Amino acid sequence: HELVQLALQSEDTLLNEHVVPMFVAPPEVCKAAGKTVYYGIVPTVSGEQAETAPVFDEGNTFGSESADFRNHLVQALRGESMDFPLDGETLNPAWTEAAEIATTLRPQGLSTDHWNRLHPGGGSRSSMQRFLRLLRQLDGEFNAFAGTSATAQALRLQLAAIALPLKLREGETVARTVNAEVFLRQAVQVLVQRDGQAARPEMPVRWPALPGHQASALRLALSRAVAERFVQLNPAPGRFDDPGAQYVVRAFVRLKPECGCPARIVWSDATEPFVIAPWFEGSGAPPVRIDLPDITAPGLLASLKPNVSFTVPPALQSLLGGNPKDLMEGKPPSGPGITIGWICSFSIPIITLCAFIVLSIFLSLFDLIFKWMAFIKICIPFPKKGD
Repeated sequence: HELVQLALQSEDTLLNEHVVPMFVAPPEVCKAAGKTVYYGIVPTVSGEQAETAPVFDEGNTFGSESADFRNHLVQALRGESMDFPLDGETLNPAWTEAAEIATTLRPQGLSTDHWNRLHPGGGSRSSMQRFLRLLRQLDGEFNAFAGTSATAQALRLQLAAIALPLKLREGETVARTVNAEVFLRQAVQVLVQRDGQAARPEMPVRWPALPGHQASALRLALSRAVAERFVQLNPAPGRFDDPGAQYVVRAFVRLKPECGCPARIVWSDATEPFVIAPWFEGSGAPPVRIDLPDITAPGLLASLKPNVSFTVPPALQSLLGGNPKDLMEGKPPSGPGITIGWICSFSIPIITLCAFIVLSIFLSLFDLIFKWMAFIKICIPFPKKGD
């Protein structure tokens, strides 16, 4: 792959031939056929990529003013007014856990008042989830704060032009505001990235409804940002990446000059058009059988010696060595962390057995949604061999 990429950097690469060698069939095959037979392997994968990246919105159906794009955005980014939860309060990373994790225990570091408002059934839970969606759209989809391109800078300028009103404190008569770009950048660090060292700003009261021209300019900046993000995350397609592409194969033989005749190339006819099956499509071949160990067999566990090792860094070992219940609830490990590395060895058959059990559980759970069990899992009984 690296050699191919290096070769593609040459200016005359497009003038070079790209061929796959063929081989002469065994003499007995050629004799039986009465002709010289050549065979070769047709490649269906390649590390080569197209010179141009795919177009984000080729049909112009997801533009800044399209219904699909506008409906995808959270209210604030459409330019509509949106109330913020817990206005006047200092942002707390525990808000994310309380609003999105179905836990019955109050997260550590969260006040009882905030927990009552954010836990399932709390009055501020849905508005907090909507606010978190706003932050994730800006951070993930539009790369509003980490991007360094002109497109990202233009989006930040649009956000910076929006003033978010802050809650009046006791004795205050002059309204206070905060720059939306500054606040949202800090909010992403606190609530999305869960950075414990980030500055914790005050939650504004609301996102104001924007004038028509300003809302349109914001949506245009968002549309350009997501198009740029698409190019970053979706590079140019490879040679065989188009699932609908059709191919033909032609063979040629280059004849050397002989008896005064010049060299020439003899081409075969093109094959019938064909497509390349996707990686997930079954070939019709019998399934590969993997025998799982019988955990009830006497002496089995003693025979399953560890045969694969993992190097575990201290932070991960500290996390895994904590209380499993706390781990399931997303709580950080309590007490002093482990400061030394570990090497943990396991038995591959046991890993396979655990993976099979977990797979069976999740297949059953997802079957409630996809109704796929009849198509993806077939189990048949077979008689046990006699001892």
